[in-house]
Amino acid sequence: PRRLRPTDVCTTQDGYAICDSGHHRISMLSFAGSRVTPLAGCGKMGFLDGPAAEARFHSQHGICQGPRGALIIADTGNHVVRMLSNGVVSTIAGRAGLAGSVDGPAHQALLSSPLRVAMARNGSLLIADGSGGIRVMHGDWSYLETLVPPSGAGEEKHCDGPLDRARMSTCDGICVSAEGSVLIADSLNHCLRVMDPQLMTLTTLAGKHGEWGAADGAADACRMNRPC
Repeated sequence: PRRLRPTDVCTTQDGYAICDSGHHRISMLSFAGSRVTPLAGCGKMGFLDGPAAEARFHSQHGICQGPRGALIIADTGNHVVRMLSNGVVSTIAGRAGLAGSVDGPAHQALLSSPLRVAMARNGSLLIADGSGGIRVMHGDWSYLETLVPPSGAGEEKHCDGPLDRARMSTCDGICVSAEGSVLIADSLNHCLRVMDPQLMTLTTLAGKHGEWGAADGAADACRMNRPC
């Protein structure tokens, strides 16, 4: 069987969609685990939209299922978010090759090495940016805006509170709970954070920032080591 270098996976109606970052491809693993088939990417690093088999990615790290069976991909090395739908890959946010943290119309805004993507319960798309911020596209996904700002040089990289004042380090994992809360693996802070979309706040759920380890116990007493 073909070897994979996966960084993320999500469940679809046809099997497990795998972000095969090391080969710059998206692959599908059957539910039985007996067969891997290519979904998108020609296997060469680069940037190219179009038919899935011809498309090019650059070290993509995150994947989730989007609306109507589409797959949403955090194309990390290209600083964009892509969509695979009906056999075609298209760019839905960011500008290939340009890194930054600029809000605006989705195709003019800038991302910085997006790492993970997740669908909120209201249909918004959440993006864990490599800058340490959380970005979002509401409604028809035509506009990209910031929920949690990235930490600037010299700023504290761990701060709970209202989203516009909260800070994180590297967000290397993101998912949405059944209740709609957003769980975030704040990797370099060694803790798990939770974002409340109703109260618009970010709090630390487990672990203690700046202290790594493998201790079990109460949420505020346990220790983690680069959760992702």
